[in-house]
Amino acid sequence: MSNQPDPQEALLTGLLRIGVAIRDSKAPGDVLDAILDSAIDTFHAERGFLAFVGGNGELELQKTKGLDLTGENQLGEISSGAMQKAMETGEAVLAEDARQDPRFADSQSVIIHDIRSICVVPLRLGDDTIGVMYLDSRLGENDFSEGSTAALSLFGALAAQAIDRAMTFDALHQENLRLRRQAGRFAFDEIIGQSKTMEQVFALMERVAPTNLPVLIRGESGTGKELIARALHNSGARREHPFLALFAGNLGEELLESELFGHKRGSFTGAHADKPGLLSLADGGTLLLDEIADIPARIQAKLLRVLQDGTFKPVGDTKTLQVDVRILSATHHDLTKRVKEGNFREDLYYRINGIEIEIPPLRKRREDIPLIAEHVLRRYAESTDRGNVRFSRQALDMLVQARWPGNVRELERTVQRAVVLCPGHVIEPEHLVFTRSIEGEEGPEDLSLKAAEKRHILRVLEEVDSNRSEAARILGISRRYLQNLIKEWREEGLEV
Repeated sequence: MSNQPDPQEALLTGLLRIGVAIRDSKAPGDVLDAILDSAIDTFHAERGFLAFVGGNGELELQKTKGLDLTGENQLGEISSGAMQKAMETGEAVLAEDARQDPRFADSQSVIIHDIRSICVVPLRLGDDTIGVMYLDSRLGENDFSEGSTAALSLFGALAAQAIDRAMTFDALHQENLRLRRQAGRFAFDEIIGQSKTMEQVFALMERVAPTNLPVLIRGESGTGKELIARALHNSGARREHPFLALFAGNLGEELLESELFGHKRGSFTGAHADKPGLLSLADGGTLLLDEIADIPARIQAKLLRVLQDGTFKPVGDTKTLQVDVRILSATHHDLTKRVKEGNFREDLYYRINGIEIEIPPLRKRREDIPLIAEHVLRRYAESTDRGNVRFSRQALDMLVQARWPGNVRELERTVQRAVVLCPGHVIEPEHLVFTRSIEGEEGPEDLSLKAAEKRHILRVLEEVDSNRSEAARILGISRRYLQNLIKEWREEGLEV
């Protein structure tokens, strides 16, 4: 008994599968896989392949499922006449019983592999046919019928659009990579942002990266100062040499001196062997001094000499070493204020501040939040086999509205927690748990989901001057639900 798919159902199923492929991945290979899989499943075929018209006008094999078409004459086993007819007419060519069909009488593949039914679908893009999709089956109950012709042809047209979009996206992506390499932006790929403030940062990075100037990177905690420093190194002439980073904020004076300059054996208790410092290890490359504002005065004096002539002495050594190191510095403090207070050497400040790059906090570039959140979501979800997780509009709006005292670092943790807490495929507001504020003006925050929801709703109400209808629209909830929440909060003694 023939098991024929309904043409409309086949079309809707195929369209859905292709749409999901485009939504989840723009890689051409993934889209081709999705098209073949959906065609085989929807039209009850066993095997298939996709072939596109090449530069010489001949069909070239691109993707196969269940078929071994290796060798010099990859498509030689398949009836060239059927493929040629599909290309010329723009209509699907069907054979319910290929063994009795004269169009396939010369096909050795039909005889050898006992193929029962065959379908060749043109991939039409406007007035052009860019290739064909071939499907076949060796089981009698899976015969193709003339009733499926319209659905198959329309499926081919939809598939061609998906392929064209994927190929176009890939070409644009490759061209973008080429241009970014040419412009010196290739090393900045991990820094996400398209806001005006970040474009200004990128422009400054492009100018300063090829130089050997010392750079002072300023920004709040969590804004990505080390990421900026690493990008400057990777896009500069020192990229083949080491990039090392030293966080000076929590090291004692003696340990900091040893880590930075190295020490000789026996120079202090516990110095059982000679140890090279980071300056020596970074010779030829780049050294980032993170939280440089916290370096003690005595170490500042030794560091000044390194910046002046590249020389220093390890702890306990009388020999002067010479190094060629580019010094990058980072801090969340206002160093000019530290200089005025006498806590930071003025001459060192001018030495490290060849160029100053200030990283804006996340709250001053909110238009970048969806980009960063989606980037973190995709990377983390794929690493945990949750690649189909996505944000709801309400959740994304909540991320954009949040305070983010911890900046990008806090946003990353919030998204990662949401992936873990989300039981399904859609991250909703109740899956967003924000980090407790350390020094924020709001004080310590309740980390419960209910408290996070309340804070967000109150912020939205404040922004719309307590217009409940507008607040409900932004929040994506009914006005009645919002009124019930407000009533509940008032009963708890909260003024709303």
